[in-house]
Amino acid sequence: MSKQHPGRTISVSFHKPSGQYRKYVGKQIGKHGSLQPKCWYLGNDQREAVGLALELTSEWAKLKRAGIGSWPVARDETAKDLEAEHHYPAHCSTTTAVAVSELTLDDAAKLYLSEQESRQRSNQVSSAHVRHCKYRIGRALDVLGRHRPLSSVDQHKLFTLVNHFVSRPELKTSPGQTKQPGRQMSIATAVGIILAVKDLFRWIDEHDSIPWIKPRCFRRIFSINRHKMVTDGEYACKPPLIRNVVPTFTIDELTHLYAEADRRVRAWMLLALNCGHTQKDLSDLTTAEIAFDATNPFIQRERVKTHVHGVWVLWPETLEAIEREMAPKNPLNRVFLSSQGKTLVGGENYGRDVVRMEWLKLREKAGMSRTLSFKYLRKTGADLIRRIDGVEVSEMYLAHVEPRTMSRPYTNRSWKQLDAALAKLRCQFENIWKISS
Repeated sequence: MSKQHPGRTISVSFHKPSGQYRKYVGKQIGKHGSLQPKCWYLGNDQREAVGLALELTSEWAKLKRAGIGSWPVARDETAKDLEAEHHYPAHCSTTTAVAVSELTLDDAAKLYLSEQESRQRSNQVSSAHVRHCKYRIGRALDVLGRHRPLSSVDQHKLFTLVNHFVSRPELKTSPGQTKQPGRQMSIATAVGIILAVKDLFRWIDEHDSIPWIKPRCFRRIFSINRHKMVTDGEYACKPPLIRNVVPTFTIDELTHLYAEADRRVRAWMLLALNCGHTQKDLSDLTTAEIAFDATNPFIQRERVKTHVHGVWVLWPETLEAIEREMAPKNPLNRVFLSSQGKTLVGGENYGRDVVRMEWLKLREKAGMSRTLSFKYLRKTGADLIRRIDGVEVSEMYLAHVEPRTMSRPYTNRSWKQLDAALAKLRCQFENIWKISS
């Protein structure tokens, strides 16, 4: 027999004069400095009110565990506090007890996504993470049923959901896209959806106010082998890998691309080869991170993705290209901006990537037979650096975290060794330097 979770309810009261549901949660400091019960007005939708009440109850529990006895002075944006403006008699309220177990999957998903959006506003996760969460969880809810009660989701239903995406159903096209009947969902998309669902139900299980029982075999349900998701047809078309070779550009390909590129894209190519920069690195690069007036100008910055400190001495050609293509002075002090004055990568939905679009145009113009994206410039540089001076220097070039060895807390990285390797790397691009700017 399955273990029963203690029954829990969230009581919300309908307040007739305001036309809203309300809930007393925690305490606040009153006008005269004394503590008094805190009343939250939660809108006129009962289900949304229950969701907000759950959030507030959970937050109040966290505050109490931290030893805080009252709500902060700042008002919560999600609840409308009207009590300061109106004084309604108590007999106007009608109490309605709503069981938490009546929450639907859609309700739980909205609570989870609301928390992810809050984390994004505080820069704990990226907007791309939130966008991917919404898409992946949305696809999963379409299969499970958005209005299915959360309490009904058990081991069998989770197994069925995971197996549905492991089998890689037919690709669902968005409005405006060309339909491709019979085309299966990619392995990356299917695995992304499965992992997003795993994170959602782990969050539900850990939530203070949502009584859902996590199956004992939870880890086994979400344990998948992505290599076995490859179909026979895909395997037959897959080119054989020789010792897992990382694709990189040849010197001739780089020379041809550089000759066809305009000045701005050339500057980006040089930074990608000289400093291992990706599109995001180019977008985030600021003038304060470049030592223009040094004897040997260099870039010194912490890479956003890895939070690892990096220093790259600039080639004369790279420095000249930066100074020539630098954006006008701007509030963000960005070195490069789009023609509209926006960052190269970003946007509200993280859909803007100017570097990628310009690279696609260049690749088509140059008639490249291999469809290697911009990031392979970084891989090419790292591969050449490794051949010149070994793994450790290539890790410095990539701004990767140092291996966890005993010497790590006691020694410094040899930046002069990277400087020498970069000078040797520059010599391999003699044909590029012959191309007039």
